[in-house]
Amino acid sequence: MPNRDDFQEKTKQLLAKRVGFKCSNPACRVPTSGPSEDPEKVVNLGVAAHITAASDGGPRFDPDLSADERRGHSNGIWLCQNCAKLIDNDTSRFNAHLLKSWKYAAETAAKIELGRNLDTSLVSNFQDALTSAPEFLMDLARALKDEKTKLIREFFVLPNQRVMLGGSSKPRLVYFEDNYENLLNKLDILEGSGLIIDVRTGKTPIYRMTPEFVRLLLTDIEISEKYE
Repeated sequence: MPNRDDFQEKTKQLLAKRVGFKCSNPACRVPTSGPSEDPEKVVNLGVAAHITAASDGGPRFDPDLSADERRGHSNGIWLCQNCAKLIDNDTSRFNAHLLKSWKYAAETAAKIELGRNLDTSLVSNFQDALTSAPEFLMDLARALKDEKTKLIREFFVLPNQRVMLGGSSKPRLVYFEDNYENLLNKLDILEGSGLIIDVRTGKTPIYRMTPEFVRLLLTDIEISEKYE
């Protein structure tokens, strides 16, 4: 059996605590820790899973990583036991990039929830949006934090940068379909989740951000351009 670069116990605890002991799969998010019948013990259903395998021949193995990188927290994701088994049984579907996006979204959701009494379905919807459209949400968040555009709550979506609209008396942000993969489909998800509202009066898509969506985008989170 090849040597395994397993996580240290402190790394496992770090991964679990950074997502509030919830499974990082956005379709799951079950709590993974709770009380045992023994008052001095706890029940743990969580697993510190490797994003890329701990040893050669394992799921998603990356030969370019060093041993320290394989056992480091950046190569780990906290999952329930069912999801940990699922990701290793279907590595084509659950690739490293997807797992990194799960980890990022789960940590962001935990940061939003920390110390707040929030609608869990809204946070879950926002987590799904972070997983499916991180680059677009990053751009929206940047606009909301920019002094020139921070008060604008609606945006156009145009086919590409060669298409321009006439003047409008109402200021709106402008985004282009060809800058984002499957943008209109992702906007349908945002709309179905209650995060944006389609307010178009013609064929050009115009969306209004809900106050709840704006608050989530303005939370002191760091929306990353890529998954490290």
